[in-house]
Amino acid sequence: MQIVEEIHIRGHEPRPVNELYPNLQPDSELCSDMSTFLPLPSGEFLSVHRELPSASIADWRDQLLIWKIPHS
Repeated sequence: MQIVEEIHIRGHEPRPVNELYPNLQPDSELCSDMSTFLPLPSGEFLSVHRELPSASIADWRDQLLIWKIPHS
């Protein structure tokens, strides 16, 4: 495989696991909450983000977002 494009989504940059998910074991490896990224024919893109509620690590939830790319 090879990287063909990169995208930066402010607020979803890779961060240490323990910063993004404080309920998990202490870990300084980098991760992101974004689990899936898919371009759409309209020029927008869809992303899926993993959320860990503060009550239990067994209650992972996914959040689906659709983004519009600003034109400069």
